Amino acid sequence: MSRYNPFIFSFFFLILSFQGLSQTDSTRWEYIESVVQYDADTRFAILQASTQPEVLNQISDLQKKAQKQFQGIIKSLDRPDQEAIYKLVSCEGLLDASLQLGSSTNGDQVEALLAKTEFSTELTSKELYQLLTKRSKSLERIQELLEEAKEEFNEIIENKSNEVQSAYRQLIRMPDVLDILASNVELTKEMGVLYSESPEYVTAKADSLAIFYQAEQEKEVAEYQKELNEDSELQEQMEMAAAEFAKEEGYSEEDLAEAKSASASSTNAQANVNYAPYPYWVGYPYWYPAPYWRPYPWYYHCGFYYGGGGGMVVFGMPTYHYTSWYYRSAYVRYPASTRYHAYHHNRYPYSRNGFNNSIRRNNVVIKNNTINVGGKNTGISTGNRYDFNRGSAQSKPNIPKAKNRGGKSLPAKNQGQAASRPVSSKAKDAKGLDAKGLDQKVKSKSNGNQSKQNHSKPSQSFRTNENHRNNWKSSPSSAPMQRPAGGGGRRRGR
Repeated sequence: MSRYNPFIFSFFFLILSFQGLSQTDSTRWEYIESVVQYDADTRFAILQASTQPEVLNQISDLQKKAQKQFQGIIKSLDRPDQEAIYKLVSCEGLLDASLQLGSSTNGDQVEALLAKTEFSTELTSKELYQLLTKRSKSLERIQELLEEAKEEFNEIIENKSNEVQSAYRQLIRMPDVLDILASNVELTKEMGVLYSESPEYVTAKADSLAIFYQAEQEKEVAEYQKELNEDSELQEQMEMAAAEFAKEEGYSEEDLAEAKSASASSTNAQANVNYAPYPYWVGYPYWYPAPYWRPYPWYYHCGFYYGGGGGMVVFGMPTYHYTSWYYRSAYVRYPASTRYHAYHHNRYPYSRNGFNNSIRRNNVVIKNNTINVGGKNTGISTGNRYDFNRGSAQSKPNIPKAKNRGGKSLPAKNQGQAASRPVSSKAKDAKGLDAKGLDQKVKSKSNGNQSKQNHSKPSQSFRTNENHRNNWKSSPSSAPMQRPAGGGGRRRGR
């Protein structure tokens, strides 16, 4: 059975020990999990930025002001135009290049612009042409707004160290990260103090956690793929539910058929996709109920794509965006899928990915061998395929109580020490870090009862866009997308 080794709580313990915070505070636990699951370069930028949290407050206030102004510009437009504008501004450089064409442009010029390799976007030539010819004034105002925000941002960071400036310039292109840090500024401040005191120690703990989570996620996804391969009914219903979700996301039957048929003839289909986020200054579309900074395609949210030969290849658990849609009503139409959802959560009750967060929020539980959702009996039995009495694949984390900052919780501060850069999760061995890095031994006691699951409503998921998926490249730039075959109908203007 996989166990949460004591060393992984060291970094969290440091934050707990800083102010005597509650050991059961799930918000802080989710915060730490979210921060460490980004790649090494991003973790380094996060730690550097945390040493100057006043910058975070200033740019957060600037973002709120700019976002309000942006929404004021687009609020009188119809929804299709608003959606098109969000697509336009999320592709770096495309707004400026489009305005250079002017309102008197023609369709051929627009198509030629979108054909350039530096502009990978879901925006169609028809949408862009209509914006330029009908909404040019609004686009000009948006351009002015973005330029003003950039200038104010540069003024905020101009007197900071080169390291801090570099960190914030990197993170401004990763708004999902800044959203986490700004929404929990006190925790970010505490992390910055700890990192300033002992950069190597805190970096080692973050690296250890990253290694651990990567291994746990790979184990969880591997079991998911195995169950899918062995259950044709589950596979069929998962595919049907994904198709229903895709249609609600705006994809056509033709898009879905193209995705499958194109992959079936390919031997090297992949799921590495670079999707530029919505700009930090304008925010994500206001109609989304939860943070949604990157407009990923339907297959990302469903957790699979069609690999070589047309088979379903799982690369991650379904996202919160997908499963929150699923549990609004779709779950009753796909009993095999719903049954497996409950079983998987029973096996991995402590995973905090979007899938499990949605299971907990919708209070999916087993009562009298029947699945209940939101306190209501679905009429879906647990069936005979899965052993719901089988023990979980995880042990409940036992977070140590906060202790006084005296003693040896931290090594002595290294005066004049250069900042320590995190390593790749594959570059170090977690066991080695455990043996060398812990100054404060963490003791945890098993409660001996893993059958009881906490189905209380957790705090807002920090990983709405599932940044922890190692198969996906969350590029801060507008690099060309490498997507699984198919699904390009909307890009071509159909």
